[in-house]
Amino acid sequence: MHRIELLEDVKETLLQREKEHGNPHTTFYNIARAWNMLPHEVCMLLVDLKIERWRSNQANKDNYRDAIGYLALAYELMMDVDKFGQTLKSNGRGVLNCTELLEEKETAN
Repeated sequence: MHRIELLEDVKETLLQREKEHGNPHTTFYNIARAWNMLPHEVCMLLVDLKIERWRSNQANKDNYRDAIGYLALAYELMMDVDKFGQTLKSNGRGVLNCTELLEEKETAN
């Protein structure tokens, strides 16, 4: 499979999953709140999971597709954090916790 075909396949998978499970932002904000992280950090942990699974089964194309999807979502969520001025400060971590970020986001909408 060519890389462009792979990206198109990932796009279709993301659209299908969103249709089945709803907006991923809601899911990842909720997980982030429970884990006391920022949403894009949750995605990056799942990328790590996919890399670990790849190590044990490099032929499984789902590991590649899922990792790409999580990376794309991490980027999207990071831009969402950026939009509300909560980006990384000197310590390299998000300044607000996820609950505060959600409250600020809801206020802006």
